[in-house]
Amino acid sequence: MAFEFDLDQPEPVFVGPSDYVVDFTLGYDIDRGERVLMSVVLFKDDGGGDPHELAFGIRIQNVVIGVMSDYAFDHGTVQKYVPKGERRVVSLLVLASVRALITQVSPKIVAMETFEADLPPPAMGKYMSVCNHMGILGYQMIEYRRDGTDNKDYWLFTIPVVIEP
Repeated sequence: MAFEFDLDQPEPVFVGPSDYVVDFTLGYDIDRGERVLMSVVLFKDDGGGDPHELAFGIRIQNVVIGVMSDYAFDHGTVQKYVPKGERRVVSLLVLASVRALITQVSPKIVAMETFEADLPPPAMGKYMSVCNHMGILGYQMIEYRRDGTDNKDYWLFTIPVVIEP
């Protein structure tokens, strides 16, 4: 038996030593004893403050011993574990996870970047949805660029400073 898609709701925010994570189950590979998770992460900077980096990755957890793999950020892993017909609902759960992280952590500055270079417009949809959602959460995008050296896309969001009269 291979991987079976079995979507679950996002878990509460986990506070780790270098990150904040919201996981939700994408499914299981019973034969291999693995749980496949989508992880939405706010990585802390080295000093523990701002900026925080927002990222989305897939991890594999051994259900017997609990060991978790590193994050996989590539499109091929998404294609392997998220069926095309389920991508919209997974995207909505990613946005709910972003909301949970931002609400709990309240970072002043958030950075985001694409893992892969030269993403075509259709592949940028997830990032555009996150940008819109950051606006709904009160953040202003103060920078966007496609870097000329690595051809990755970069965003920077901040909470606007309100100066009281």
